[in-house]
Amino acid sequence: MLYGREIKLIKNVHFEALTGIGYFKAIYRTDDFITWEDDFSFIKNRPDISVKKLSLNSLSVPVKLRLVLDYSKNGSVGLNYSQSFNSISNYSSTGLIFRYKF
Repeated sequence: MLYGREIKLIKNVHFEALTGIGYFKAIYRTDDFITWEDDFSFIKNRPDISVKKLSLNSLSVPVKLRLVLDYSKNGSVGLNYSQSFNSISNYSSTGLIFRYKF
């Protein structure tokens, strides 16, 4: 669930900032040659070495920043940056936005 604002910078260009709350679920699987101690040392209270799968859940705080250019009345393009903060594994991503209003 996100909440955000749009700020108009110049004609046809605007900036969007969104934040909210989310749910993050991670599932880790291991092969026989991988041990939990070597690859998952960041996890507190890990299971014993015989466990092949570990499922972790956490609340997350997603943040999205977008710079958008409106090239026509119905279309726009832009750049998107996303970051998710949680207790398991923080991650970020970047990408392109293509929008068309029908």
